[in-house]
Amino acid sequence: MTPLLRALALASCTLCVVSCTSPPRLVVQLATDYTPLVDFDTVDVELPVGTTVTTVQARVRGGYANGARLLDRVGVTPGSTAVRVTLRHAGALLQAQTRHVVVGADTTYVTVRVTRSCAGVTCDQPDASACLAGMCTDDRCTPENPSACPTPTCTATSCAMSTVACAPSTCVGEGVCVITPDDTRCLASEICDAVRGCVPAPVLDAGAVDADVLDADVIDADLLDANLLDANTQDASPLDAPAAACFSDDFNDGDFTDWTNLDGTWSVDASGPDGSNALAVTVPAGNSRLTHTMLLGQTPRTFSMAFRLDDMIDGDLDVYFLSGAWTDPDTTSRYDIGLHAVGADNLTDFVLRWDGPTPVTLTERPVSLVVGHWYRLDVDRSPDGSLHVRVDGAPYLDTPPDVTYAPPYDIVVRAYRDAAIDDVVLVCGP
Repeated sequence: MTPLLRALALASCTLCVVSCTSPPRLVVQLATDYTPLVDFDTVDVELPVGTTVTTVQARVRGGYANGARLLDRVGVTPGSTAVRVTLRHAGALLQAQTRHVVVGADTTYVTVRVTRSCAGVTCDQPDASACLAGMCTDDRCTPENPSACPTPTCTATSCAMSTVACAPSTCVGEGVCVITPDDTRCLASEICDAVRGCVPAPVLDAGAVDADVLDADVIDADLLDANLLDANTQDASPLDAPAAACFSDDFNDGDFTDWTNLDGTWSVDASGPDGSNALAVTVPAGNSRLTHTMLLGQTPRTFSMAFRLDDMIDGDLDVYFLSGAWTDPDTTSRYDIGLHAVGADNLTDFVLRWDGPTPVTLTERPVSLVVGHWYRLDVDRSPDGSLHVRVDGAPYLDTPPDVTYAPPYDIVVRAYRDAAIDDVVLVCGP
């Protein structure tokens, strides 16, 4: 019998069993700050410990920071059992953690957390045989069973700020702060590495997913139940398709007729960062605001551009995400990324939310940009509404989630007095 036919046959049997008897079900999940396909490429799930091992291929964007499903098994005997999760790279052991869980009569979840801070830590005491965030703890301590964990050491707002913008420190269900890499804070072609920040997403070899994964002897038969299978495992590709730019302009053709300026005067000149063309303010006087037809009514994943500040006294540059008509940006509710030069009249760079004419500061930092220097700006918007601003690839400003004004937005660039922009790119996404 072919693997596909055998799988279909088992699926039919499984559906019958589930619909008739509804046996206990155990879902095993992995939470980790290790980077998939960089630090680990496979995960072994041993359930119960000392018996069957199921090997799972790591996925590039597997959602591992907050708990990704590894195994979904129906028919597990109720009562206490142990599950061991082992991360491997090219077959070599990276780290293993064991958790005890009490399986109930219905569906039971257990999340095994494997953190970098536990690398090399040995926990061999009977009442503290597991490692969590670098500390030895009871192996029954999980997000689903916090009563078995030590007294919480954090709250939702007490974790120290992470040095890596895409990997915040988060107070998790076990009551400790852990690093939680968030791929949505990176470009569509990148993933978040807890140490290095946003890095290019690894690409799987064409043969990385072996055809034998379709064999019912390899996949747990219970996963074939259409009601129990995680929808993500049905995706034919282990990679999320990277989002393409929905608009870009490097001004090298000398044409900016599709750009519309609300006020001020702009023109193309040869002052770009690489000696090529750029779009610069021609008459430095007050506001110079402009947009493009392709920047109107968009849902931005990332907005990027090169920029240069040219007025030390009161020169600044803003990017507006407007929730209303772009033709009146000063009274339209909006998000405002404001950048200023050292020595200017503004002492901070910031992200503001303007509720009509009233500003609310979402985040700010002391100014550090200098006049006459080209910088690269990337503004990443996460689905939760948080904004992550990078300058020359380094984290610069990060806001908390804010969904006061949902997309689509009209995107407007504002220069006060003298500035220039180049290499504008918009990546659209959810």
